[in-house]
Amino acid sequence: MTNHFLKSAVIIALISAVLPGCGGSILPDAVASQDEALPSLEQQWQVMHNSAAKDRGREIFNEKKYGMFIHWGLYAHLGGMWKGETMEASGTGPTVAEWVMRRKEIPRAEYAALASEFNPVDFDADAWVAIAKAAGMKYMVITAKHHDGFAMFDSDVSDFNIVDATPFGRDVIAELQEACEKAGLSFGVYYSHGSDWQDGGDGGLKDYAPENPPRTVFANTWDPSPVSFDDYLEYKAKPQVRELLNNYKLSQIWFDSANYIPEQDAFDFYNDVYKANPEILTNSRLGHNFGDIGTPRDNEIPGAPLETIWEGIATTNHSWGYKVSDTDFKPPVELLFWLVENVSKGGNFLLNVGPDERGNIPVQAAENLKVVGDWLAVNGEAIYGTSAWSTTKEGPTNIVIGHGGDRKNGKLEFEFEETDFWFTQKGNKVYAISLSRPQTGFATVKAFKSLNIKSIRQLGATGDLVWAQTGEGIDIALQPFTRDGYGYVLEVTLYENSITQNNLPEFHWDTMPLYMHLRKDTAFTNKEITYLAKFPLITFEKTTGRKTYGSTEEGTIAAAKAVKRINPKAKILYYKNVVVNWGGYKEDESFLKRNPDALLFDQSGKKALMPNQKTGFFDISKKHVRSHWIDHVSQVTSSPYIDGVFLDANIKVLVPGFFAGRVGPEKQKDIMSGYFTMMEDLNTQLANNNLLIANILRVRPEFKDVGREYLKYFDGSYIEGFEHENFDMTYEDYLAKGIDAVQKSAREGKVIAMSMGIGKALENAETGIDDTRKKLRKEDSISERIDYLLAIFLVCAEKYSYVYPHDGYGINNSAVWLQTFPQYERKLGTPEGPARKEGYVYTRSFEHLDVWLDIKNKKAQLDWR
Repeated sequence: MTNHFLKSAVIIALISAVLPGCGGSILPDAVASQDEALPSLEQQWQVMHNSAAKDRGREIFNEKKYGMFIHWGLYAHLGGMWKGETMEASGTGPTVAEWVMRRKEIPRAEYAALASEFNPVDFDADAWVAIAKAAGMKYMVITAKHHDGFAMFDSDVSDFNIVDATPFGRDVIAELQEACEKAGLSFGVYYSHGSDWQDGGDGGLKDYAPENPPRTVFANTWDPSPVSFDDYLEYKAKPQVRELLNNYKLSQIWFDSANYIPEQDAFDFYNDVYKANPEILTNSRLGHNFGDIGTPRDNEIPGAPLETIWEGIATTNHSWGYKVSDTDFKPPVELLFWLVENVSKGGNFLLNVGPDERGNIPVQAAENLKVVGDWLAVNGEAIYGTSAWSTTKEGPTNIVIGHGGDRKNGKLEFEFEETDFWFTQKGNKVYAISLSRPQTGFATVKAFKSLNIKSIRQLGATGDLVWAQTGEGIDIALQPFTRDGYGYVLEVTLYENSITQNNLPEFHWDTMPLYMHLRKDTAFTNKEITYLAKFPLITFEKTTGRKTYGSTEEGTIAAAKAVKRINPKAKILYYKNVVVNWGGYKEDESFLKRNPDALLFDQSGKKALMPNQKTGFFDISKKHVRSHWIDHVSQVTSSPYIDGVFLDANIKVLVPGFFAGRVGPEKQKDIMSGYFTMMEDLNTQLANNNLLIANILRVRPEFKDVGREYLKYFDGSYIEGFEHENFDMTYEDYLAKGIDAVQKSAREGKVIAMSMGIGKALENAETGIDDTRKKLRKEDSISERIDYLLAIFLVCAEKYSYVYPHDGYGINNSAVWLQTFPQYERKLGTPEGPARKEGYVYTRSFEHLDVWLDIKNKKAQLDWR
């Protein structure tokens, strides 16, 4: 059997690429007009990944929630047997049937010859789709090419495909795509891009693998193709993926086995998909974090919701491809467990079947899937289009499946108690899913104890249920079950504001409640976004993302969108200065071109400037300037990714000396009056739907009550300048007065976001401002300093108080960015009353921590227990 790698036209191109004097290899098109603006492949990917089209694709993907995975190829002809020997008998690599070529080290020509015998005459695309629909599945993904290199579609790139190399001669992918379209199912394909045992050389092992590579099993080392891995990627893998994109209507390409693929090649695959249709999603196995969907390991259920949109995958028995000897099919109750476990943690679930060599889906698999489909016909509202709730599960049964072997070898029992519930959420509805039925006709759900419940109904039944709140939770009288089946689902409708909680950020006392306040003028990396997504409250400062996205507005929204994709509950604030004209804002620049009089001028007719002698101010004494400011903030905060606004420079306006020295006392009063009008208008237009946090609390002689008198306009305050020795006050008196104000405000329910500078403020920093600090060296020991700062915070903190120990807002030179510290991770627990004060010493106890703080001597002690 000859090598089926490439058809004649492509073979000529390949020869030209390797012969002396001939042209080089063909490169993919670059992303249009972004080479200069986007400094890295990752940042180019981020722009595409964060696009509105990708968001639409992800919304459709989440709505579908449950799909059929199909592993079918030339390996089905063998059924996990080779020359009378089972996969388990001997060999190298996994014992799943689709790995037969590698495990038995079948020579390439000998394996290719099997195509002449592969004739799946029973294949019926409509019948397969009917099985998926009866199972309640909403989409389908099939192997267009697995690691064996055999394509299940009509390919002009390689004749090693089902149309050209087999007596069957039909395009399976085309028939299934048409059947799915007719039935209303989304359709996707699997493509093994990094491993191809027929044509992929050694899989990049020699050219790209590190010393002592961990994934040699994926490479063809027994009979590798003479074609290099680079040429395989350029002349087979990429062109075949383009064929799939151009010739079929796809919702998803499920890449696999990236292994040692170079970053540029992984990006090329993503870019090709995006150019063909930006709504098509790719999975994380594309390589180099260039996917749209996270993918756990095979037959694994994550222990908790993942920090990304994701899709769990599992088999109906043990093998992915058809295996004659594998008859251990998961019973319906186990399949339901896999479904609700994945969905309750925010994932989709893609469940595999392995059709046989004639094209039949195993009967037992189809029958079990039908039982799940019957359950979904009643209870599907708790699955489709849902997301993870704050609690994923309650009850005594804890089945852990960290990998497929846990199920295969652990002899797990899928039996559940009537107190086992899984939870999902959709809008203002929360669903409690049970896989058991109580004997008493009553259910008690502990997680519903504190909810503001409007009504409860039982899916599949009519009318609302009778329920009562008890010390344990919610007791619910169930309606009689009218049909056999597994468990039931409760739909709890909440009053609309019970989930949003007036737009307040998440808060808990489990560990230190942290805040994040930062700026970076280029796009954040994946690693940075994942780090940021751990914070419940984030402010993206001025200049965020402007170099990558063209403006602070677009950069902030892009960053917020990326964070929300991982942690939808994070509350994100847009930075807007109330008076300073910081650069980088597209709307401000456009407004000033039309309204040059909007800037503030000093008494000599020159532009009033900040101490840097560059940056000017908006004249907010003028109505059209205030209107622009309100409209600008309204426009940005209307984004679903922005939860409110952080207002800076309030103190500049409210302390008379700052502007009086620049523009005179009369103009200063006009500016202050304009500010109050602007804040009132801001509350009228934004306050009901947005979180308003102002940099407002500050110990100043001009303030009657440390700025608390102005908190009526805001949901809370940012705190900085907490440790300066100002206004003829000692350090300890200044700090004690600030602590008292923060304590009072926090106890009144105001959000507190406390900035705590790890480094000492520079001597030439402007009075009262501490965003300019001596930079820390990475080798500095700062544990003692962090203890002191956290002690200050903890004697102030109440619910919705957060702390930010930092060494400056810009992250490029930060010694603490992307780091965590032991103090952040240790158990804290609820406070056991307010702090006690004796002189300048404060003490306070939490469930797991005793705090001692001496502000006169600048010492603190945190005693964890």
